[in-house]
Amino acid sequence: MSEHQPSDTSKQGESMSEHQPSDTSKISRRQAMKMAGVAAAVMPLATLLTGRAAWAQEKLSMDDPMAKALQYHDDASKVDPSIRGGTDRFCHNCIQYTGDPKGATGPCNIFPGKLVSSKGWCMSWVKKG
Repeated sequence: MSEHQPSDTSKQGESMSEHQPSDTSKISRRQAMKMAGVAAAVMPLATLLTGRAAWAQEKLSMDDPMAKALQYHDDASKVDPSIRGGTDRFCHNCIQYTGDPKGATGPCNIFPGKLVSSKGWCMSWVKKG
């Protein structure tokens, strides 16, 4: 018997091809990562182009710690005008509010990822130019 036996390449070739996807409609991990990277890059771009967040947002709760710290109220008319600094201060006319002023809610730079009431108010209010 010979010490050096020929290897069975056909068997090795079969086992390697078993791990390769035979269906060309499947995407590779590398392609999936590239697509995820493109999607991650497009979301902020869509926000810049539309002025609105490109993903679903939830309404800011008055129980949110940041909302409490900034004395956010979703109905500014219920806040004493002496605290608000006047009766004309609402989220919809604040520089931080990026939503439609006529809409019920919109995004705010102070509370990223949350929607605030257009009729709300917080201590960060600054008159829109």
